[in-house]
Amino acid sequence: MTVNPTVATLFFCGLLGPGMAVVRSGQSYQVNLTAPDGLQNSFTVHEPLEFDTEADYAVVIQGHGMGSSRDQTGDDPFNAALRSAGYYVVSFDQRGHGESGGDVEMMNPDSDGDYLLQILNFVRNGSTGDQLPVIKLKRDCGTGIVTNNTDCVGAIGYSYGGMFQFLLSAIDPEGSIKAMVPEIAPYDLLNSFAPNSIDRSAWSVLLSDTRDDPQLRNWTQEARQTGSTPQQAEVAFLYHSFRYFCDEELASLVDPELYPEDSDFRPSGRYQAGSYPGNNILHWSSPYDNLFPLNEEYNAVKCNKAKGGNSRYFSYGSGHGGRFANIPSVVNDGGPGTLTSQNCGPISRPGATLAWFTEYLQGVPGAFAAFTVAQGFPDFEVYCHYLSLGRAAITRDMREGGMLAETNE
Repeated sequence: MTVNPTVATLFFCGLLGPGMAVVRSGQSYQVNLTAPDGLQNSFTVHEPLEFDTEADYAVVIQGHGMGSSRDQTGDDPFNAALRSAGYYVVSFDQRGHGESGGDVEMMNPDSDGDYLLQILNFVRNGSTGDQLPVIKLKRDCGTGIVTNNTDCVGAIGYSYGGMFQFLLSAIDPEGSIKAMVPEIAPYDLLNSFAPNSIDRSAWSVLLSDTRDDPQLRNWTQEARQTGSTPQQAEVAFLYHSFRYFCDEELASLVDPELYPEDSDFRPSGRYQAGSYPGNNILHWSSPYDNLFPLNEEYNAVKCNKAKGGNSRYFSYGSGHGGRFANIPSVVNDGGPGTLTSQNCGPISRPGATLAWFTEYLQGVPGAFAAFTVAQGFPDFEVYCHYLSLGRAAITRDMREGGMLAETNE
């Protein structure tokens, strides 16, 4: 493990010794671990902006989107807001991105899962075990939905950064994650990338610019040439989806025998279909997203509730494809080239996220309801649907189904 030398100096000078409280400016430092596959697992730990060396703090793990990388400085506006509110932020390079090793395998529960669990174990232990602690984790958040664990760990991230949250919450046997805020993240990768076995070639071409696993790239090319997604790819998409951990009936479809013994995509058998335990999730979606439409996040809501979890659903006026899709200019809140909305009516994404974490990571009952009521929302559970800048529709539920139109060939 490598640690920023400034932090190491504080240890060696005794400033972080037991019983010697020092309040100082929070620092950021790099950690590189050797992952189970022998490659590098890279992340940055950002301390709260005002740091008491004898205090414990909740941790928020932040994951980036596809093709991006971690926040190394801690100056990302929302990460800075979290740090100002008294949280550690652990921002990591997803496997196959930035300084982390490996190829992109679309959130493989086995390979990506190993990297995620290693980061979470670091957070829980404060270090790798052979170093002085560099994280002092708050552990009085109350028990989780299905475990007696009281660790105060949350997670945030957009798109691919939302996928890691679903996966980590599903495969962590200790249940350390107490609150999640996924934004526009898929429930079912197969439905998103290959609905009815038809490849969505525009998105597969765009995303193939990343460090894709060679097999994934071959499947994508085959799908574009034939117009149909190979069976191995379909099964991989299912296994790498949140849907797999929600739907026990998928167990019969995810067959390891479809893959060679040495395939990166051969399921290990470690994780059972339908084993997701439920969590406290603040979901953000978009009616304009043309990669992971709002149906994806709504299906995640249904799964979480069915598992005994607690969900709130909000949407805002941006999303994948908004810059080049033919959609109303209202998405850009004022015309082409301007910033998209991060609000659902009066509810801001940053404000709602902080209130969610205040309730579930800081142990303040009713904090989220108090925040929404202060913005003019009712105090019961609602769905918030973005309409335009400053405008939203509020419903008690989301209607499913409708009338199937007939057409003449």
